[in-house]
Amino acid sequence: MIKPKLYTSQKLTGTWLFTRKLDGVRVLRNQSGEPVSRADKPLYNLENISSHIVDAEIFLGSWEETVGAVRRQTGGVLIQDSQAFTIEPLDSRLVLFEVENPTAEYVEEQLQKALKRGDEGLVIYQGETVYKVKPRENHDVIVTGFTEGKGKYSGLLGALETNMGKVSGMTDQQRADFTKELPEVIEVGCMGLTKNGKFRHPRFIRVRFDKPASECS
Repeated sequence: MIKPKLYTSQKLTGTWLFTRKLDGVRVLRNQSGEPVSRADKPLYNLENISSHIVDAEIFLGSWEETVGAVRRQTGGVLIQDSQAFTIEPLDSRLVLFEVENPTAEYVEEQLQKALKRGDEGLVIYQGETVYKVKPRENHDVIVTGFTEGKGKYSGLLGALETNMGKVSGMTDQQRADFTKELPEVIEVGCMGLTKNGKFRHPRFIRVRFDKPASECS
């Protein structure tokens, strides 16, 4: 499995294949053939997925709907092959077009179009070189601890701690849930980073239960 690198306006030459990056859940097969996330956690309601699908993005129309489906252990609706977009080999439904010598401005233009479609971003390929193109203010980080809340949040979690700074912006229910059990990996939006690699104006976006800590900051 090729691990994509983050595109940071590098100069690109030659022919590049532009593909969709869906805002879904990646599913792999473990040694027993069971469907698991990249963090090697079990996924559910995938009994109808063909056994030859070993690396795919499950997408039911939105992140929330997809996560709800693959995490529901009982009473869930079975996911079908048509809702699994294979990564290896690359599903033709993900392919957009090929471009010669795309500029950074062109890549940014296509990213904005992808976001308007509701995609998470783009993935661009040239042979074994693969870049993921996402809004640069989003980061997946490991939670290292928490700060207790004050005032109305007394007795609850106030902020999550990461190596890139404290993160707030959770709902009251999320604060209550995280007080009982901290998430391992979260996605954080920010207005760039400081020179020391810390968040500028961070905000909590979501828990990345599907992403292993080894791939995060």
